[in-house]
Amino acid sequence: MPDKLNLQKIFFTPDVKHGLSLFNSDEINAIESLIIGQEGKYFIKCQIKNRYKIAKQEEIVRQLWIYRLLNEYNYPKERIGVKKIVYFASQTGAQFADIVVFREDLKHYCILFEIKRPYRTA
Repeated sequence: MPDKLNLQKIFFTPDVKHGLSLFNSDEINAIESLIIGQEGKYFIKCQIKNRYKIAKQEEIVRQLWIYRLLNEYNYPKERIGVKKIVYFASQTGAQFADIVVFREDLKHYCILFEIKRPYRTA
């Protein structure tokens, strides 16, 4: 049977815990319910793609933001994309955005998220 994860097992040092400080206890509890452990590894269910991914710090923060977009800002799932290709006028190639919120036409984006684990530089 899978065991449940408390986020403190992944965000265990003070400098890394700061990554959770933007989120309230209801959001953290909701995300903890999406995490399972199997064979010593932890996985989190993506709220958009409905698939399990390895529960790394960056992925947990991504899911916390998605939870907030869905539940606090009331964006429908159809308007949220994960790891989508985006283009910037000042750059020549395509890049991936961690989270994209699309306009109602579902073609053009209005909000982009780039998620980093704490203290990672670009």
